Amino acid sequence: MALSSRFADTHARVGILPGWGLSQKLSRAIGIYRAKELSLTGNFLSAEQANDGFAQNFGDGLKTELKFSSERNKSVDSSAIEERRAGIQNRGKQQTS
Repeated sequence: MALSSRFADTHARVGILPGWGLSQKLSRAIGIYRAKELSLTGNFLSAEQANDGFAQNFGDGLKTELKFSSERNKSVDSSAIEERRAGIQNRGKQQTS
């Protein structure tokens, strides 16, 4: 059975801090590094991704990460990366002025 659930911490997208215990619960549920990724980017994570790496030993978790990131990165072209980079740089400039 395929899992279709997706999770996200979208607080960063709207500029607010999480409440209701999310800052504590998320890292305990999916691991500190994955929680930081979600909290700082607002990206979505599939249920499969949330459980796969956390339930594995470190070496196997790295292999899982490589598999998912390699598949995803094949669909990203350099112009999309440059567009995102420019947006992030502009947002940073606005935050310091």
